[in-house]
Amino acid sequence: MPTYSALCKSRKKIPSVIFERMVSLTAGLNHKMVAIYSTGFSKTNPSFHYIKRIDSKNPVKSYAKFSMLYDIETYKVITFNIRTRPSHDVNDAKMLIDKCKMHYLLADKAYCAEWLHEYGFYKGIKTVIPDKINVKRGFYRKKQQKNYSDKLYHKKSNIESGFSAIKRKYGGYVRGKSLASIYPEISCKALAHNLMLIS
Repeated sequence: MPTYSALCKSRKKIPSVIFERMVSLTAGLNHKMVAIYSTGFSKTNPSFHYIKRIDSKNPVKSYAKFSMLYDIETYKVITFNIRTRPSHDVNDAKMLIDKCKMHYLLADKAYCAEWLHEYGFYKGIKTVIPDKINVKRGFYRKKQQKNYSDKLYHKKSNIESGFSAIKRKYGGYVRGKSLASIYPEISCKALAHNLMLIS
């Protein structure tokens, strides 16, 4: 008879795509106003022994980056991506947009890129993104700026409230060390948030 440790090693992990699919199903299929943004979940600090070995006087700061699309009308997480290494916010935009149907995409200045305005235009998405300081050029940027209004843009703050709600209810930290263990941990936080809104 196999030992407990042998069973644990042979147990297969749930693929990340399953978690993404479950979250998407609880959010619905079509969305009118969607915001994109990211936040960090702090990792549990290494052991005292590790801190001593690297001769560090302060705790090692590290976090997992959680980028998501959020329906600002239903307050649900639509889809997301998780990274454990530093990356610019806009790098996850195309991948996330491809997983969702929407009419408006709301984002802050970090997402103000000509290619994103162009990508949204050809997918029939109206981007509501303020211009960066001294950045006004770009054919599609100018075209999409016709959709911009402060009233629409300020609705983006709902996604920040969403992040706050998830962290307040389920914790703003993760216990996993690798991406493989962190992914399901944060995914379950997003899934639980959506399920609470359904019930």
